[in-house]
Amino acid sequence: MQNEPIRVLIVNGAPLRDDHLDAILATAGFATKLVSDSASARGALETWRPSLVVVDLRPPAGEARQFCADPAIQARDDLPVVLVGEGPNLLKPTPVIPSGLVATPIEPGSLVATVARVARNADRAEAEQSLRAD
Repeated sequence: MQNEPIRVLIVNGAPLRDDHLDAILATAGFATKLVSDSASARGALETWRPSLVVVDLRPPAGEARQFCADPAIQARDDLPVVLVGEGPNLLKPTPVIPSGLVATPIEPGSLVATVARVARNADRAEAEQSLRAD
């Protein structure tokens, strides 16, 4: 039996930017869904149920920052988030505590490794929580 690919929701605050995060992760075998605003992201969290979220904070990052500021997102301590951005924007405080950071220029191998590590850690934490519940 083959495992399902890890689902990665990508929140890109600049829908007109030629964003290659989706292509890099899809090529690496992740199932990806790209959204450009926080309302669509909230909807995808409920209906598509991704394993983790990649938030693209490269300018302009208005919608991506709005997603991070959403109280419903901040309340989800079960939602691993990877932030992607250039140094100054990546280091600006966000209300979401990231599980991983990827700085620009984006190196595909680094992005894939970070997302895979965060997904593994999330799976491990979920398994441990399940064992405690039993």
